[in-house]
Amino acid sequence: MNREIKLKKEIYPIRALNRAITDYKSICPILLKDKKDYYKCTFYAKVDYLEQVKDEFCNYLIELINGQVNA
Repeated sequence: MNREIKLKKEIYPIRALNRAITDYKSICPILLKDKKDYYKCTFYAKVDYLEQVKDEFCNYLIELINGQVNA
């Protein structure tokens, strides 16, 4: 099972990404690596719901970027 997602730097601001990782730490530990053109997030959730966690994390990140989540 793939535990990683790659996010293009030109689309995803690091500030929003760091906030999403912090907000998700009680749900799933996420390791962030800074690559040349993208950020790589590795998820350490239970295998039985890993895909759902990754999908929901991406949705939450988009909401943060669009300003739909309050601080």
